[in-house]
Amino acid sequence: ASSDAVRGLNIQPGSGTAGLTASGATSLTVGEVSVTTVNATAVSLTNSDGTFSFTSVSASGGGNGIVWNNSSAATGSLTVNGDGSNTTLGGNTSGGTISNMTGTDGTTAGIGIYLNNARNVTLRRMTVNGTNQNFGIRGTSVTNFTMEYSTVAGVNGTSTPNREGSVIFDNLFGSNAITNSIVSGAIEDNVRVENTTGTLTAFNLTNSTIRNNSTVSGNIGFRFATAMTGVTMTGTVSGSTFQGNRTIAIQADASNGTVNFTATNNTIIAGAGGNNQGNQGIEVDVANNGVMTFNVSGNKIGTAGTTNQPLLNTGPN
Repeated sequence: ASSDAVRGLNIQPGSGTAGLTASGATSLTVGEVSVTTVNATAVSLTNSDGTFSFTSVSASGGGNGIVWNNSSAATGSLTVNGDGSNTTLGGNTSGGTISNMTGTDGTTAGIGIYLNNARNVTLRRMTVNGTNQNFGIRGTSVTNFTMEYSTVAGVNGTSTPNREGSVIFDNLFGSNAITNSIVSGAIEDNVRVENTTGTLTAFNLTNSTIRNNSTVSGNIGFRFATAMTGVTMTGTVSGSTFQGNRTIAIQADASNGTVNFTATNNTIIAGAGGNNQGNQGIEVDVANNGVMTFNVSGNKIGTAGTTNQPLLNTGPN
């Protein structure tokens, strides 16, 4: 379809039947739509553009909950808003729950929310949980991503060689934010942003909780990095709590390229035993021809006056 509109629907097909799908749509408008599926993708947009606004999206089982997958960059937007009012940490699931996605390692299945060449994505009051075989949220070449009042939990990923995790972006551009959200359960990193090209104007992680899950190994709480020349990334993490992330709570890495990084007023807490103990607090790395400007201030580990693990490691220069 080239130009269509879908409004005010509550889509609940039978088990194994997809919810809302579009392929090749150039100016599709979706408004005030709720979708709930079992063992099937709730929202699948392939090489489609337009304005997509959902009240809630839920999927239990299947390959994906939400897919927006384009061969070239989108110009429209995708929003899940929930009840429009709840502002609690982690939200109230009114934006829907996506859980238990399955798929072969290295494919786009097994991912709760998959975004490729997507733009202006806003997720509010959503929950991704259960066991998702590859990733909770996975984005490649995404511009302008916002997650507010949402939770990504459960177990996300089964393969450490594939670096699977909870909220993972490769080549994120524009202005982006994760606010008042909870992220946990990664087999590797809980939140990771790595760019190999272009400019990331802003990534703000604020007032959120990033923590490990005792049932999976985990790795870094928040990794923000580039290893390529010509790349510029600007990121801020503030007012957030990092608990039990197995290796490093917060890591900024400019192995090439330019990284501008701020970490202020965060609390870093070791977990209780096993994979939840934690290792380093904040690590800032510069190598090769990388350029790093950073402001790390006002952060603490645990209660005031207790710093039994390294808070800041500036890494090699």
